[in-house]
Amino acid sequence: MKLAINRSTVIEYSKSIVIAVILAFFLKSFFFETIVVEGTSMQPTLSTGDRIFISKLEYNLNLKRFKKGDVIVFEAPDKDASYIKRVIGLPGDIVKVEDGSVFLNGERLEENYIDEDSYTTSDNESRETLVGDEEIFVIGDNRALGASKDSRRFGSIKQESVRGKAVIRFFPFNQVNEL
Repeated sequence: MKLAINRSTVIEYSKSIVIAVILAFFLKSFFFETIVVEGTSMQPTLSTGDRIFISKLEYNLNLKRFKKGDVIVFEAPDKDASYIKRVIGLPGDIVKVEDGSVFLNGERLEENYIDEDSYTTSDNESRETLVGDEEIFVIGDNRALGASKDSRRFGSIKQESVRGKAVIRFFPFNQVNEL
């Protein structure tokens, strides 16, 4: 049995493949991206090997609608890598780590996303940090000593360094949830 493929069929398949590739590139560049979590800095929320979708649209449109509690992916200020952390403070906020807790504008922050017995430490425990214009203050959910490189170590990050907001964990399949 011979398989007869004519030229018009090859052209049609080629067009479909090219369109699919362009569409995938466009979606990945401007709308969403998948990320594989590496490291333990976001435990218990996220673990090594978890796969998440990040939404890039609002950041590509320069809307920058950051909210306290958002989990974001950003370009690390201290090396050529990306970090995933939780937004704690927005421009104008005052963040302070004291007595194992995070204080935001003088009020102890209720953090139901960290382990109950977590004790938050900082290199500068007595220092208050004023979050500057176009900046955000981020901390990993794992508060064990040295478990997360975040704003406690390198200060607030520039909003322009944000790649996107984590919206859903889609793997492992038994832990699919919104973030």
